[in-house]
Amino acid sequence: MKQLRTLAESTPDVSFAVGAVYVKGVFDIRNAMKTADERMYRDKQEYYIQHPEKDRRRQKRSDDR
Repeated sequence: MKQLRTLAESTPDVSFAVGAVYVKGVFDIRNAMKTADERMYRDKQEYYIQHPEKDRRRQKRSDDR
């Protein structure tokens, strides 16, 4: 993952969010997917905190005014 992030940081038009979970034994796949999804959105939120200029959603809101 670190290698992918390093490559993405050096490419201005590439960004992605990652969420993963590793479970052992008996598990509920839906719960595992929910956890991974929550982590992905947290990763995305952290990215936009660190790179607010790349948040197209925020730029669009500013343009609409």
